[in-house]
Amino acid sequence: MRTCGNFMVWSRCGLALLLAGLCPPMALSAGPQVFWASDPVGPDETVLVQGCDLGEAVVELARLADDAPTAAVGTAAARWDRPAILQASGSSLKFTVPADWKPGIFAFRARNKEGDSGPVLLNAPDPWWLQGDEGAAATPGGWFRVFGKSLNFHRSSSLRLEPQQGPPITLKADAADCYALRFVMPANIEPGQYTARVHNGFGGQPGWCPAGTIRIEPPPSWPVQRFSVLDFYGKGAAAEMRKTLIKYQPIPDRTAGIQAALKKAKENGGGIVYFPAGRYGVKAPLDVPPRTVLKGEATGLVVLWWGAGRFNLDGGGEQGLARDATGAKPPAELLSAASSASKT
Repeated sequence: MRTCGNFMVWSRCGLALLLAGLCPPMALSAGPQVFWASDPVGPDETVLVQGCDLGEAVVELARLADDAPTAAVGTAAARWDRPAILQASGSSLKFTVPADWKPGIFAFRARNKEGDSGPVLLNAPDPWWLQGDEGAAATPGGWFRVFGKSLNFHRSSSLRLEPQQGPPITLKADAADCYALRFVMPANIEPGQYTARVHNGFGGQPGWCPAGTIRIEPPPSWPVQRFSVLDFYGKGAAAEMRKTLIKYQPIPDRTAGIQAALKKAKENGGGIVYFPAGRYGVKAPLDVPPRTVLKGEATGLVVLWWGAGRFNLDGGGEQGLARDATGAKPPAELLSAASSASKT
C-alpha cells in the first residue's frame, strides 16, 4: 500500500487500485474495477485502461488544479468531463484526453449502473527505486536519485524529506527527466531516516507521492596510508623515473609495481596509491580497490601510458615516436573501480 497526497493506492500482484480519501479500507464496489492505466499521457493522447466490468462503462475525466494545493480529487466533481470511449471490452477500454486541455495530472473513473471505480490518477509521480551516493544511503553534500516514471514534465520537480522529528526539507531537482531525478543533499542535513516524497510540479497537494525512505549518513572515512608504486623497484627508482620526463627517453614498464601498490591498498581496506613524477608504461588493466585514491606527484608530471605502436608522447619528431616490437594492443578496459578517486 502507498499513499499519494489525499489518495490511497492498494497494490496486489502488480495490479493497483486507487481509492479516494484517507478513510479506512473498504469493500470494493460492485462497479467497474481498474487495475492499470497507461501513462504518462498528454492532451490529445490515448489512455489504455485494464480492469474488469469495463465493457458497459463510461469514463469521467478531470484535471487536478495546480493552483489549489489542498484540493482532493473529490472536489473536482464539477469539472468531470466524459471523453468518448474509443474501444471497450470487459477487461479494457481506451479513451483520449481532450486536445484543448493543459498538460497536468488527470483523474479518471470508470462508471456503470452498478457504481464507479473510484478516481485513478494519471501522470502522478510513480517512483520505483532510489539511490544515494553511498548506495542505500546519501551523505550531507552528496546526491540522491529517484527512478520511476512521470517524474518530470518540463517543470520544477521537488523532493520532500520528512524526518522522524522536525520540519520537512524540500529540495529542487538539479537534473530531471520523465524517468529520473537527481537532488543535491544540503551539506548541513542531519543524519537519520527520512521519508521521501516526490512532486513533478502538477496537481497541487495530491501530486506529492511517496518514494520510500532514505538514510542520511556521514561520509565514510577513507584510509590515508600511502603506497608508492616505486617501492616495488627499490631505492633509486624515483630518480630513474624522473629521467623519463626528458624528451625522447624510453618509457619503462611499471605494471608490476602499480599492481603491487594496488594490492597493498586492497589489503589495507583502501589508501593512497602514489605515483612519483615520471612516465609509466602499463601493459594490463588496473583494478582499483574500494576507498582508494590514485595520486600523482603534480599535474603534468605523471603519465600512465597503455601505448602501442608509434604514438608520439613528446610533441613531434621521429625521435619521440614509441616503438612496440610486440605489436600488443592496449587492453579494452584500462581502469575499473567501485569507489575510488584520482588526484594530482
